[in-house]
Amino acid sequence: MKHILIFIAMTLLLTACGTERKQETTQGESGHKHDSLTEQASIEGKVAKAKSLIQEAKRELRLKEEYSCCIETECNTCLLEHLRCSCYDSVKQNKPVCNECYAGWQRGDGADPDIDKRQVSTTYVRHDHSSHTH
Repeated sequence: MKHILIFIAMTLLLTACGTERKQETTQGESGHKHDSLTEQASIEGKVAKAKSLIQEAKRELRLKEEYSCCIETECNTCLLEHLRCSCYDSVKQNKPVCNECYAGWQRGDGADPDIDKRQVSTTYVRHDHSSHTH
């Protein structure tokens, strides 16, 4: 599982670096323009693969009861930083959630209609999942 997440993070990082480099250089060493449509398709394919792997990791963690997000679109922050998510437990206990979940609640994406977005908080710093047990 950890290898999958490292692969996802590296793929996203390399994709971002490749995009930045493409913007800096529009011509190759030979002076010919790069085929931007092919490069864009490659980038889109990598992002699609990364998204698919992220969803697969979340499914596996949910089966092990180690991923319980509190927003409809499910955060990626906890997965990538902690290899788990317990923000739903936190929000039910009036404890801070990750910044991504907090933003989701504020835009109206909360997963529990019994919770008012005004009661959701975050620390604006990396939060800790070590105190949560599943």
